Amino acid sequence: MNVATGGAAPPLSLCVATRNRCATLMELLGQILSDPEMPIEVVVVDGASTDETELHCAALARKEPRFRYIREVTNSGLDRAYDTAVLTARGTYCWLFTDDDRLEADALPTVLEALKREPAAILVNASIHDATFSHLLNPSRLRLTADTLYAATDRDRLFADTAAYLSYIGAVIVRRDCWLARERERFIGSLFIHMGVLFQDPPLAAVLVLAKPLVRIRYGIGSWTAQTLPIWLERWPALVWSFDGVSATARAQVCPRGITAWAMALLKFRAYGRLSAKDSGLLDRINGRWPFRLVSRLVVRTPAAALNLLLVAAILVLRPRARQGLYDLSESIHAGTLARRLARRHLAKAASP
Repeated sequence: MNVATGGAAPPLSLCVATRNRCATLMELLGQILSDPEMPIEVVVVDGASTDETELHCAALARKEPRFRYIREVTNSGLDRAYDTAVLTARGTYCWLFTDDDRLEADALPTVLEALKREPAAILVNASIHDATFSHLLNPSRLRLTADTLYAATDRDRLFADTAAYLSYIGAVIVRRDCWLARERERFIGSLFIHMGVLFQDPPLAAVLVLAKPLVRIRYGIGSWTAQTLPIWLERWPALVWSFDGVSATARAQVCPRGITAWAMALLKFRAYGRLSAKDSGLLDRINGRWPFRLVSRLVVRTPAAALNLLLVAAILVLRPRARQGLYDLSESIHAGTLARRLARRHLAKAASP
């Protein structure tokens, strides 16, 4: 373990959990720490990486007092790593950032100014890009036109407005003392510990949502691809519906239940190449009631290439701004020549000045 100490506590600690992402992590750290006058620190918890993460982070820690590096002997998992980072941090606020995304040039000054309003938490908007940042897939993940402050009595509205986006942990900045005062152990292993901190009882006194996108999400290289079905069909719905203090109406807006929602989710995953007949047993375990089992059997037998082309055509006609969906469809193993050509042509056109 290497932990740099000394100096006054900064207003903001950027807390990063990482594992085997040395290249993208070092690019990010170079960006964050480029201004020596920026009153921040960075805490990286390394989940026993087997690449060169330790070598480069240890070298950086020796020369950069604002950088703190913790290497785990055994990978403790995403939730525990972020909790460790916050426990280690000295900042008044902790930004739970990711190891492969990027900040906009004005992100840190904007956030530091927003901290002066002293909310319990800040949620930062983001744009979504492909893996090389060459295609903009979504210019603004949150559909807010102005910064918005949500009081404790606004929890349902906050949940409905932001929870779907908050599957992305890099959006979350929280007061360290608030984090430490919340129950966290219950959410270890959920992959969404930050959601538990934000939405458990009692509601946070004030949450500020910044409308301007300050983060650039690198889409398509996530480490969760192999766990797509268990995460989005089981863990995420279970978590969303566990927040009894949030109204059922608000929870349903974020994660609808019912056979129609089940069918739509499976059709999407089938077209994206993330669902096949071999997943039938998993689907039955997640939702084994007979109408859902019937839908599952029908979807996994749907011709995937035809479904992929159909969804590409539907997006182009009905939702031409849904570039992220088109990107997923064009990258699918089931994308045929026509579907891929139509999707990529539209994405290229959208990226043109």
